[in-house]
Amino acid sequence: MIRAIMSTWVIAAIASCVAPVGDTPLAGLDLNDSRVVSKIARQLPDDERVAFTTYAVLHWPGSKNYCGRPIGQSHGSATTVGQAVTQTLQSEADMAKALQELNKGPPSEIEGMLEQQALLTDRIEGLVQKRDMLYVRLGAAARTSADARLLEREMQELQAQRATLGAQFARAATPPT
Repeated sequence: MIRAIMSTWVIAAIASCVAPVGDTPLAGLDLNDSRVVSKIARQLPDDERVAFTTYAVLHWPGSKNYCGRPIGQSHGSATTVGQAVTQTLQSEADMAKALQELNKGPPSEIEGMLEQQALLTDRIEGLVQKRDMLYVRLGAAARTSADARLLEREMQELQAQRATLGAQFARAATPPT
């Protein structure tokens, strides 16, 4: 009986010491490693899982696909998984709000830009998946492979096109003076 009570107490004590995944510091994590991102993401609820993966792929400054624009500027850079998720969700909400504002402009122009943005995003995501598969297949040798260089070049070109599209969005959203 005492042994059962002690076992239960020890298990409860150990469980209470485990920090929530949201408190995990980002410092020291290699978010370019899909295994690290997957391990953390699996511990998060679905909506946060997508937000964390988006942060790792697009918004983490060390990412090869870094969007070039830090999110959460008003609150500083994310230092934990939870902050990364919160900043990503807030950034996505802000972008949705901005898109609603853009929709007040000429619909055909805005719709065309939205469709083009979706196509660019899909193509970038496809290239990221191809690159990940290349790394799975070749391991560390993938970094120096001709295929990896080609994929990186294509991603850079698409990111440049997406940046140009962002400037077009800004012009379309700015009322004439």
